[in-house]
Amino acid sequence: MAETRSGLLHLNRGAGVLVDLDRLGDEVSVPARLVRELGLVEGARLTGPVQGGRGGPELTGVDSVCGVSPQAFAARTPFDRLVAIDPRERLPLATTGEPAMRIVDLVAPIGKGTRGLIVSPPKAGKTMLLEQVAQAVRATDPEVRIVVLLIDERPEEVTFFRRGLDAEVFASSADRPQREHVALAELMLAHIRVELECGHDVVVLLDSLTRMTRTFNLQGGRGGGRSLSGGLEAGALQIPRRFFGVARNVENGGSVTILATILVDTGSRLDQVVFEESKRNGNCA
Repeated sequence: MAETRSGLLHLNRGAGVLVDLDRLGDEVSVPARLVRELGLVEGARLTGPVQGGRGGPELTGVDSVCGVSPQAFAARTPFDRLVAIDPRERLPLATTGEPAMRIVDLVAPIGKGTRGLIVSPPKAGKTMLLEQVAQAVRATDPEVRIVVLLIDERPEEVTFFRRGLDAEVFASSADRPQREHVALAELMLAHIRVELECGHDVVVLLDSLTRMTRTFNLQGGRGGGRSLSGGLEAGALQIPRRFFGVARNVENGGSVTILATILVDTGSRLDQVVFEESKRNGNCA
């Protein structure tokens, strides 16, 4: 009997692998035939039967793509044709009774499609705030998919989020190579885009936009060597800016809400530049 597996599709030269962060080292290959026949794209969430093959486990079929049938997936609206509008449906957070969530509701209410920054110095409680937001969203709207993305995070923080939250946690901890931080950020950007194409409501909690940008800066950026103040390469902002910018409410469609932590008062000019460059793209006061 075939085993059923799920994961995110990572493409490479026409074929792909199914990435499941809970089962690293146990990757499932996705044949090029399935990719072509179903029009599968980078970051798509696949579920299907798996059987052992000559080269290891292989996906032999696809039951669902991003939570919908392969036929519905093929009929989705491409990202570039989605019409972004202002957030209209609120996500009230005070239902859990936490004082901090009541303050957020009063000062900076969150709606589906919000693009918001949680500005914080180090060790000021941003992790606890993200936890409370996740719990409040789950209590308010159980149908919303909650995704937590942790880049270059301490291993114990990764464990805390995985054990303490009713959410999907994607993490690349601080003990992993820089290339893994980069690969995860790029895969999740593709994943969130295709989820939006399929009409889903997704809340993404990112910790942190600062560390994501640092990662791309250490990889050399993508700006042809042009540097901004603080030693930040211009190209290092490309993926973090696109990731934060994917948050939107879609007319007659789904939504992506992104709340990202960003560090200030670290003593680093680079971190300050990241904050200044990022704050102009938000839509939440």
